[in-house]
Amino acid sequence: MEPTDSKARHRIYNTLTCVVHGLVGRETTVELHNDSYVTGIISNADGKMNIEMVNAQLTDGNDHSIRLSKFYVMGRKVRYVHIPEDVDVLRLIESQVGTPGSMRGRGRGRARGRGRGRGQSVREKIAVKREQQTLRRFQREKQEQLQQQRGSQAESQQQES
Repeated sequence: MEPTDSKARHRIYNTLTCVVHGLVGRETTVELHNDSYVTGIISNADGKMNIEMVNAQLTDGNDHSIRLSKFYVMGRKVRYVHIPEDVDVLRLIESQVGTPGSMRGRGRGRARGRGRGRGQSVREKIAVKREQQTLRRFQREKQEQLQQQRGSQAESQQQES
């Protein structure tokens, strides 16, 4: 579901809420602030990270589980959202946000007032730079995870020998 107002679009495209928005239709686990967690299929997510889930299983801090057909979590109650193993985070973000600089030309008409035409290019450059930094950070983290996995595989092979 595409956000309708500009504030919601801004939140989704300029924060990591786009990751949750990209997980719509996938089964995942959401940890809550009260030490409980919900596992289910995300049916909807918005810019404030409010999440609707279907076929959910709520497990409280004492490991008591309840099966629910629908579940709604307010964004401020979310502690973590577990990203499934088979999801490539970089591709997910790129598919949600687009390539850096793709938001160009989505203003509210002609610039008016003082300093017309100066600040827009600076804002665009900053937005592009932030998107590139985020993508580089995710690439670096992915490479570190792969190196750790390779290292643990090498250790297990040496122990077997």
